[in-house]
Amino acid sequence: MISRLIAAEEAGDRLTSEELRVMVIGLMLAGQDATQHQLGLAMTTFMKHPEQWALLAEQPELVDRAIEESMRVSPASTVIMRIADEDIVYRDLEIKEGTFVSVLLDPAHNDPAVFNGEGFDITKHRATQLTFGVGLHYCLGAALARAEMGEALPILANRLRSPEPDGPVPWRPTVGVTGPITLPIRFVPHSPTPAPTALPGTRAV
Repeated sequence: MISRLIAAEEAGDRLTSEELRVMVIGLMLAGQDATQHQLGLAMTTFMKHPEQWALLAEQPELVDRAIEESMRVSPASTVIMRIADEDIVYRDLEIKEGTFVSVLLDPAHNDPAVFNGEGFDITKHRATQLTFGVGLHYCLGAALARAEMGEALPILANRLRSPEPDGPVPWRPTVGVTGPITLPIRFVPHSPTPAPTALPGTRAV
C-alpha cells in the first residue's frame, strides 16, 4: 500500500510529498500504535468483567460487539480534535469559524440519554461509538483495527482463561493515543480438547 502511495506521489498528480508523509504517519499510528493500545485497553476492561471474557470464549461470534463495546468503554483515543470551518450553532452553543473544538469521548460514550447508564455488555446492540470519528475525517485505519482485534480477541479469550493483572501497569498519557505500555497478566492456560482419533474400521464421534 505504501509503495502505491509513493508511486502516486511520484506521478505528481495525486499526492504531494507532504501529503504522502502525513498519510504514512497516519497508517502507522492507526494501523499499529492505536490498535495495540486498544487491544491492551480491551484486556484491562475484560479483566474487570470476567463474566464477559468467559462469554466471549464460549461465543466467539460476539467478537464484533465486543470490539465496539471495548472501544466505547475504553477508547484508545480519548478526544477528537477539529477546527470549525464555518460558524456553527449547536443548541445554545455558538462556535465561530476557526474555533478549535475538542470532543471528549468518555462523556459521549456514557451519555445516559443514549446508553441508559448501562455498563460493559458485549451482548448489547449499541449506538455507534465515536472512537474512529465521523464524516470526512473518519479514521483511515478503522477497518484494519477492527480486523486485527477481530482476529486477536477470540483467540485470546479461548486460550487465556481467568486473566488477572500480575503487577503494576505503566500507562501512556491520557491525551492522544492512550493505553497500557506493558500489561503483565496471569491466567489459566486452555487448549481445545483434541478430537478423538478413529480406530481402523470405526468412526470418531
